[in-house]
Amino acid sequence: MRKSFIFLSLLTALLAADTSCKKNDTPIYSGKDNVYFSNNITTKADTLNISFGYNQPSYLDSTVKLIVKVLGNTAAVNRGYKVNVLADSTTAIAGLHYDALPDTFAILAGKVADTLRIVAHRTPDMQQTNYTLFLQLVPNDYFSTYMQYSATYRYNVIKMTINDILARPKNWLDVYLGTFTRKKIYLMAEILDLDIMTINSNTSIANLNYWGKYTQLYLNDKKAAGAPVYEDDGSVMIMGTAVQ
Repeated sequence: MRKSFIFLSLLTALLAADTSCKKNDTPIYSGKDNVYFSNNITTKADTLNISFGYNQPSYLDSTVKLIVKVLGNTAAVNRGYKVNVLADSTTAIAGLHYDALPDTFAILAGKVADTLRIVAHRTPDMQQTNYTLFLQLVPNDYFSTYMQYSATYRYNVIKMTINDILARPKNWLDVYLGTFTRKKIYLMAEILDLDIMTINSNTSIANLNYWGKYTQLYLNDKKAAGAPVYEDDGSVMIMGTAVQ
């Protein structure tokens, strides 16, 4: 209850003002308008995760949509708002791991929301490092950013994590699938027409056996055609002993 006090108070003020407006045509909201990240409220979290590891290597960019909303009135003009990168907390590098942000954004005339697009880029170093990007809405002549209720969780700050980490699935059994490698799981997903999350999820022994046999048959055919599939370390890719 304490965490939501400020936000609920502002909403109460809006509702009260709306009731008054219907009675005497006074303005709906007389305080300074606020902007906030709607994602923080709708998802009940202030962190968004981008994990390239669960996508094929050809998937190089990801766009995340952040909804910025106004708590207050519409306006007859475009209203600029500003988003800062919190440099002390951010480890992602602008221009490398994500597209640098423009100096200002805008809530268009007659609107109370805007979509902020963050474009992240897949880079080799993300296979070992989980990068962070902290964004903060800052006040200006048009908007306040009063909607925050603690030092660690605020409606005007959002955290993003960006990585290309792909851990060995918990259900991976070497006897069927052989030694786990990124290259192997991506190949399995491609030839079995599965997404990485399906392979990474809890599954049956029957599925593991089928996946292993099907992939080994594919590898055998490639080898017979004179084009064996090699792991990144130069060894020939092979599935588990139970499917040979």
